[in-house]
Amino acid sequence: MSDSYRAIEDKLAQLAPFNGHSMSARGNVEQDGYRVYSRATEIARTVRGPEGFVTYYSPSGTYSVTTSRQQNLCAALLPGEKIRVEAAPRGHDLTIG
Repeated sequence: MSDSYRAIEDKLAQLAPFNGHSMSARGNVEQDGYRVYSRATEIARTVRGPEGFVTYYSPSGTYSVTTSRQQNLCAALLPGEKIRVEAAPRGHDLTIG
């Protein structure tokens, strides 16, 4: 069963894994990062930096209306400094660094 948008909002804020209809998250900020996906495309990643959390995200408006809404949720709810990065090609991960 898929998580609802309300459950997804709570889980994003807690950096908890979830599986929604077209949005999912997995990973660990202490290892390779907490990664958020719209279908198979990574739209955000949160890592623990030397001074706290850092969230890398692609700006909204790059993909569909649904993905743009998901990107806005990530920007609003994921912790730490927010750094915009170039949008990943469909089906790929973000390029960080």
